[in-house]
Amino acid sequence: MEGSDLPCSDADELKPSHAIENRDRISGLPDTILHHILSFTDTKYAVQTSILSKRWKHVWTSLPYLNFDQNLFWEPKPVRGEEDRRTNRFMDFVDRVLLFRDGSNVLKFQLSCGSCMNIGRVVTWTHILVRCNIQELDFDISADESVQLPDCLFTCKSLRVLKLSLGSRHPVLVIPNSTVVLRFKVIHIRSLLHPMSLLPRLKVLHLRSLSLMDGDLIDDLSSKCPALESLIITNCKVKRLGNLNITSLLLKNLVIEICHEKLYIDEDEFEDFDRPDKCKIKISAPNLLSFKCSDYITREYYLGNLSEIINADIDFYLDHNSYIDIGSLSLRRKKKHANCLIKWLKGLYNAKYLIFSFWSLKIISEVFDLLEEALPAPFPNLNYLKLKARPCCGMIYLLNGSPSIETLVLEIIEEKIPWHPVEGNRNEEKLDLSVNYWESQFQFLGTLNHLKYVVIWNFSGHVHEVVLLKFLLTNAVVLEELVIHPSEGWKHDSDTGERLLKVGDEIKKFSRASASSIRILSFLGCSL
Repeated sequence: MEGSDLPCSDADELKPSHAIENRDRISGLPDTILHHILSFTDTKYAVQTSILSKRWKHVWTSLPYLNFDQNLFWEPKPVRGEEDRRTNRFMDFVDRVLLFRDGSNVLKFQLSCGSCMNIGRVVTWTHILVRCNIQELDFDISADESVQLPDCLFTCKSLRVLKLSLGSRHPVLVIPNSTVVLRFKVIHIRSLLHPMSLLPRLKVLHLRSLSLMDGDLIDDLSSKCPALESLIITNCKVKRLGNLNITSLLLKNLVIEICHEKLYIDEDEFEDFDRPDKCKIKISAPNLLSFKCSDYITREYYLGNLSEIINADIDFYLDHNSYIDIGSLSLRRKKKHANCLIKWLKGLYNAKYLIFSFWSLKIISEVFDLLEEALPAPFPNLNYLKLKARPCCGMIYLLNGSPSIETLVLEIIEEKIPWHPVEGNRNEEKLDLSVNYWESQFQFLGTLNHLKYVVIWNFSGHVHEVVLLKFLLTNAVVLEELVIHPSEGWKHDSDTGERLLKVGDEIKKFSRASASSIRILSFLGCSL
């Protein structure tokens, strides 16, 4: 049925009611609303709407939101060589869509292609999009070698969001006509680009799955983008990079997740090994509010003035081997880790919301005494603390140094340790829960005077978990809510019901320091 742009008239009252009900009301909507509806689907399907009626024939040619996904070009029964043909069909489709557009602006362009693409065509599309005043550009592509995007992209005055992901092979990102590439070494772009500013309206820059070979690239993109508020670097390699400087006055959100590379280190070669953590990272962002970092604990970071920091999410690791025994490290290495941690804790001194990962807590636990001596109160303003680990002395150190904490979230990581003895048959002697282990570890129990909310995930009923619950209930004087979520393993255990009831009964016996009624939400299958 052909639609009409004309509004309803009084003549409609003379038409049968079923005729009014069957009218194509969607086709009568203005283009802006139709564009918004089509923005939720892939451009392939948006183009197919052109066969609906004359009204829809050219709607897609002015779409401001273009989304291209190569996965929609799969054949039911792929044959040998089909992947290359599929990739070519996909690129031809993108070509035709851009060719037959009516010249209107493109607000958002998103392209996802897992197969290796012709980068020359990507460059051509980039030129077209810059002329269409692109505001948000998202390339998620796969490339074999270095990717050279045109310099017009990095001087585009309309671009607000730029996301570049170059695939699992981590190719090098370079800017043609602004760099000299010689044997994959990128040399000085600073003097060849505009000396004062790049991308004047860019607010978000996300670089993923690529190799950074030139520190000046990030330095220029961070310091010379005057509106930049969010910089995200994920799964990137920096092994061949000497220094990485991130300088920005307006930067509010920073994410650095460096790609894990193989790092087998013998104790005798600890200092001299050609290591992937040798790149030094310097951050100067006085207005930074949120910082997430996943990297080697041994990488040298220089954290400038981060006095405005609110959220911090820290995930350290020693090498790519997740089964390394930290306790077996030499005292020299432990001291080195302690010095690195002290720098981090001092830099995040004013954080109000903090997340520490499993390995971060492991490392803190191993250098607990050294940290406590050098920095006894790391987080005086901390209100929210989330720990992804089992209860350990590293947790004691953080709680001791956070006198203002109100919310504690513990996401317990499964480890092979004894279960709570109330279930029996675990060859473990009965633990005397009257022993005040946690109380003996805390210097000032007053550090829990502000604790109001506790959430525990993956609760399994281990001895250390139950003892921790007892400590919190008997010492948190203003505790208002305790939420317990069981581990997935317990949900599928045949003895789950009986075990949870026994643990729950024991928790009920614990005294509670809070004068107010504590709201306990338990998902253990029993009421507490």
